[in-house]
Formats: sequence, C-alpha cells, structure tokens
Amino acid sequence: RWFMQYLAHSRDFYKRLNENTEKQLYHGCPESATIAIMEDCFNRSFAGVNGIVITFDIS
Repeated sequence: RWFMQYLAHSRDFYKRLNENTEKQLYHGCPESATIAIMEDCFNRSFAGVNGIVITFDIS
C-alpha cells in the first residue's frame, strides 16, 4: 500500500514539475537499516542507533 501511495505522489510531482525531484538519503544508517527502509517503508516513530527522539514536557 505504501508503495502505491509513493508511486502516485512521485508521478504527480513529475507531472507538475516536469523533473525528477526524488532524492535518497540514508546518512549515518547501517546497511541493514537502509535495506529495511527500502523493503518495509520508513517508520518515523523509531529512532536508530544514530538518531534521537525529541519530546516536549508541557507540565
């Protein structure tokens, strides 16, 4: 499902802008993580070994 959404957006961007705007960035990720991102989609709720989770306490 996520791939079909990606494909629809990708085609729409290309149609509107008449150029390929896609970039790939896996800075600081181990190879195993990049493979998982490509196969299973990217999940922002997980922070990797090089990532951080930012939270705000409003109490």
